[in-house]
Amino acid sequence: PIPVGLPHPEQENLFFANGYFVECNDVMAHMLGFGRGGEVCGRKIEHFILPTMPDNRVLVRKFIASGYHLKEADVHRTGSDGSEKYFLLNLIGIVDNSALVELWGTQRDVTEQRLAEIRIKESEKKYRSIFEGSQDAIFVCSTGGKILDVNHAAVDLFGFPSAADVLAMHTMDALFAKPAQMEEYRKRLSQDGSIRDFEFELKRRNG
Repeated sequence: PIPVGLPHPEQENLFFANGYFVECNDVMAHMLGFGRGGEVCGRKIEHFILPTMPDNRVLVRKFIASGYHLKEADVHRTGSDGSEKYFLLNLIGIVDNSALVELWGTQRDVTEQRLAEIRIKESEKKYRSIFEGSQDAIFVCSTGGKILDVNHAAVDLFGFPSAADVLAMHTMDALFAKPAQMEEYRKRLSQDGSIRDFEFELKRRNG
């Protein structure tokens, strides 16, 4: 038991030091890298919610501070095969005689979803690095001509102080030196869905 009147840091340390599994079903056991629930019973919580990982420490602090309730908290573990695992954890603490005596919990494996999110972020970071590092001016626009993004080379090319100033123009219309070329640009984009080797004149901010 963990006396609930203890300072939170002491409760946190006792959670890791004294907590252990009493019951566990086979589904949970599989998530933890075991074959059956009986293989998990008796094992300490700190073997699965590693106290050496800062995020897990934060998780336990939230559990204690919330009055021993957690709903869909993110948990990150390293599996028995060394792979990264991600779960959503629900915990309810049972308090008796001013002491935390039991925990009931469920968890859902969201590893595939989290890994997909990580891959997307890494891809976005790589794209942004290429986008900003390019020496060529790059514009990202909607089919209606609205400017959605520009890189540093484009900002410098047109003599604007910052990307925000370019985006403030809203459309590319003001950058075309000849209105007829702007219309041709939009026509080709509408018909073909892309533009290649289209020569046109643009003007800098100072005209």
